[in-house]
Amino acid sequence: MSKFVSHTKYLDVQDDIIKQYNIDLCDGSKCVNDWHRTHAHIKERRVCKWNCANSIQSTFALFHEIGHIETTKPKMRRAESEYHATVWAIEKCEECGLQIPDTIINQYQKYIDMELERGKRRGGTGYKELNLWRRAKMKNSYKIGDVVYVNGPWNVAEKCEITSERDSKKNGDGAYYVHSLELSGSFGASINNIFSTKEDAIAAHKRKSEENIAKYKAEIKNLNDLLEFPLNHCFCGEEYTDYDAIQAYKTKVFELTGIVLEKDQNG
Repeated sequence: MSKFVSHTKYLDVQDDIIKQYNIDLCDGSKCVNDWHRTHAHIKERRVCKWNCANSIQSTFALFHEIGHIETTKPKMRRAESEYHATVWAIEKCEECGLQIPDTIINQYQKYIDMELERGKRRGGTGYKELNLWRRAKMKNSYKIGDVVYVNGPWNVAEKCEITSERDSKKNGDGAYYVHSLELSGSFGASINNIFSTKEDAIAAHKRKSEENIAKYKAEIKNLNDLLEFPLNHCFCGEEYTDYDAIQAYKTKVFELTGIVLEKDQNG
């Protein structure tokens, strides 16, 4: 994402930012509410229950909470508050020369998306785009010729080279054209599906698969749902086969009937 800073400097960066923004650190003893997670008190400029460690994860968590203190405004909704605090953290990392793993951005984006959906279910309207990748200009962190790992419809962590940038206005969130270094051909890839390392790509795919399976399982509440499920999802469509749906179906079959469906090569 940005120029790399030695891990030994994380603690120094944390100390500098704490002093610069006059942050009071607390182990939770000053809190009225017994929250177990890291959180910020805006007026007191206090960050509570933050786990100080010599890592980018700990540093980003600190920056995120300070981001709440620096960006929260009256009547700001939860999804908006989380979004602006995270953007502040991203930009502060960039200023400090800290490299942000894709997994961290995706983790915080997932939480923002969850709060956004919750807000909409409660009747919230008029939300502006809350996409971390676009707002923080993360797509510009890649350049032509970079080797990346792409999660696509049919392949996971496919090694590719970025060949050009796409027009996001015409292609939605598709940010780049990439050329496969493992298979023949070129294709467009969304910034949300491009990763700096193979490990990040695999972890993101696994997380997305788990989310899909949980969503599909929630659709099947009784035997009637179980019978209708295969009619609404592609179980045998070659490249269009939805393997997450199949896995969710097998799990629910066992939960509702006790029957263990035979496993095949795809699970």
